[in-house]
Amino acid sequence: MVRLALAVVIVVAAGAFAFWQISSRPEPPERANRERSFTVAALVPVAAAHTPKIFAFGEVVAGRTIDMRSQVSGEVITVSPNLVVGGRLAENDVLLAIDPFIYDGALADAKIAVADTRLQLSVAQEQLAINETNLVAAEQQYDLSVRDFERAASLLAAGSATDKQVDDRALIVAQRRQSLDQTMGSIRVQTATIQRQRAAISRAEWVVAQAERAVQNTTITAPFDAIVTAQSAQPGRVIAANEIVASLYATNSLEVRFTLSDRQYGQLVSAGLIGREIVAEWDIEPVPVSAAGIITRVGAEVDATFGGVEVFARLAPDPDLALRPGTFVSVSLDGITFENALRLPETALYENDHIYRIQDGRMARLDVRLLARDGAHVIVGADLPAGARIITTRLAQAGEGVKVNVEGEEPPAGDRPREGSDDQGSPPVGPPLPGRGR
Repeated sequence: MVRLALAVVIVVAAGAFAFWQISSRPEPPERANRERSFTVAALVPVAAAHTPKIFAFGEVVAGRTIDMRSQVSGEVITVSPNLVVGGRLAENDVLLAIDPFIYDGALADAKIAVADTRLQLSVAQEQLAINETNLVAAEQQYDLSVRDFERAASLLAAGSATDKQVDDRALIVAQRRQSLDQTMGSIRVQTATIQRQRAAISRAEWVVAQAERAVQNTTITAPFDAIVTAQSAQPGRVIAANEIVASLYATNSLEVRFTLSDRQYGQLVSAGLIGREIVAEWDIEPVPVSAAGIITRVGAEVDATFGGVEVFARLAPDPDLALRPGTFVSVSLDGITFENALRLPETALYENDHIYRIQDGRMARLDVRLLARDGAHVIVGADLPAGARIITTRLAQAGEGVKVNVEGEEPPAGDRPREGSDDQGSPPVGPPLPGRGR
């Protein structure tokens, strides 16, 4: 029992001592809660007229291409040394020549046929002239025979002529009438013959023109200044009529095909799209290749796969231009001009509809209208108080009422951390400020 009582006394004494130690410990100094602030960059924007640049990616295409076909068949006897893939041709340069022997012979035959037909026409015209002369004589003889018959009939009535004399003169009238009718029939026949010969001459002359065209077609020439994209002609090769011997594209009709978004297209159409200048750049080493151009037309359909509207710009002719069809280029052009607008770094814009300005050392939301993007900047419309400073630093904790300090400026004395304290940059104590958001 004594031992048990002694153990209880020791435990109670130890507990009392521990309680005394705890209760007599000095209270720690109360630490004040400090609000966290952020250092930001800011600027004072000025409303002015701003014209954003529109950037897109496009492809160089040939605006004018042609497949050169042989209009005649035959053996190739000569080929231009420039008729190779990538070769440059000037307008009317000879691409190749086909053996013209057969076509020269056909042309000679056609010319002989024209000469023969013209000779026949001359004969028919001469015969017509003779018949027209005979017609005059036949008419005179017929008139004389009629008057002679009328006199004989008068004499018969007076008893001075016999019936036989009258009948003989009537027979002469009939014979002269028959001769006159035959002459008139010959004239009609000769007139028809002349018309037929003239038609034959026209047909023969068309055959001559066709033969001359065939002879000309034995030589194939470039229709414009061009670059060769394909060719299949070689000396000694026999080619068929309508066979493709080369493919060309015009060097002065290169175009850039690119796509504008629906928004960009709508803005530019209202301000005038056709005729707007563009700059296409091929980013190669060591010096990029640039070319100016003008928008000439819009695609026939909206691209449902990628969205937007396809636009074509004609590049300025340049014989030394290194661009070729199939080259991918970047395209830049001026957008529409926005009056009384603000141009800010894109980091200043949140959710495409608001920015923050500094008011009494804190962030204050300001609603804006996004008008356009200009590279790393945005152009917005806003009712901005004079002299207001806009925060351009992107903050994940951005929100209404967040405390900020402008980079390069000393914070207010009451906001400076005391030397040796660890409050700088610590998160705020207590509930979050209202309106906090990205």
